[in-house]
Amino acid sequence: MNTVTPIGSPGPVLVTGGSGYIAGYVIRQLVAAGWQVHTTVRSLAREDQVRAVLQVDNTRLRFFAADLTADAGWAASVAGCRHVLHLASPLPAGVPKHADELIVPARDGALRVLRAAQAAGVQRFVMTSSVAAVAYTFKDEKGSAFARVEYLIIGDELYGLRSNPA
Repeated sequence: MNTVTPIGSPGPVLVTGGSGYIAGYVIRQLVAAGWQVHTTVRSLAREDQVRAVLQVDNTRLRFFAADLTADAGWAASVAGCRHVLHLASPLPAGVPKHADELIVPARDGALRVLRAAQAAGVQRFVMTSSVAAVAYTFKDEKGSAFARVEYLIIGDELYGLRSNPA
């Protein structure tokens, strides 16, 4: 397993979406490397369950209630942090009826976290996408799926395959 090498003094760092699979993996690595970790969950009622799954040094892990659809909790969760790993994203139980059911809360939530990070003086902000970005197929006005390769072509190159996208 690769380990995380702290940049400067270890922590605190905010990892959003603490109950998620990738966030759990990241939190375990950060705590093992000596970081103080702040993490968010929509409800603190899940804190004990998430701690049990993570099985890390609980003195290095602090939970905050914050939801991507509301402003409450974000300023407190990022207070004192120099780094943010924004991993939280909506993941509905079923296939959404419209793309905006995923896009709007993901976009607005990312903006909430970015604003809170900027106000707190965060130095580094890392954001990942969600599995929902590829898990669901939506149709455009012509009935074509958004996942078609034509949507990935920029000029004469396939997006993501260029080594220098300048």
